[in-house]
Amino acid sequence: MQLKNQEIDAIGGPIHLFSIKEDAPTPFELLDILSGFQQHKSVKKLLYTPTANLVTKSKTFEKIGYFNGSLMSGGDKEWCQRLNNSGGTLLYVQNATVNHPARASAIEYYTKIRRLAHGMWARKNTDPTIKSYLGIKGLVSCITPPINRWKSIFNDFPDIPLSTKIKAAFYLYTVKFYSQYQIQLCRFGLIKIAERK
Repeated sequence: MQLKNQEIDAIGGPIHLFSIKEDAPTPFELLDILSGFQQHKSVKKLLYTPTANLVTKSKTFEKIGYFNGSLMSGGDKEWCQRLNNSGGTLLYVQNATVNHPARASAIEYYTKIRRLAHGMWARKNTDPTIKSYLGIKGLVSCITPPINRWKSIFNDFPDIPLSTKIKAAFYLYTVKFYSQYQIQLCRFGLIKIAERK
């Protein structure tokens, strides 16, 4: 196990999202699987892994502290930033795979979007990777059709019914607006307590 190496403080690996009915995902499961977790990029380039597949040692917590309980979302990313800033090492391990159920319903998916949007706003002054999304670039992105992701919906899932793909494509576009809507609510102080489920 890589964590036995004294120079490794934490590891992250692939997160495989799956639908409850393997051959018949709901539109929201399809969206969740499509967005997925790009773990290799997250760990290698962004030096971050979500808690869905984060393994560390008690010594690492003693070294850099625990997760920031005041953050409603993104506490894992903030913790990984602290790990990196302290000179710690996060390693990507390909065979350390976690299977994670995709969000199947509109309630589950939109709750996730609210949580992520609120979390981004809470970290606006500490996370340079999200600042552009909170400004003009984010607003432009909101109205720009997600053509490449639409192509993925229709091309990468050949066995999924066309009706499911059409619904997923529609929801994908609305999700972009909903995320920006939540950010603007935060901007004007209309969100008092951010969600953390």
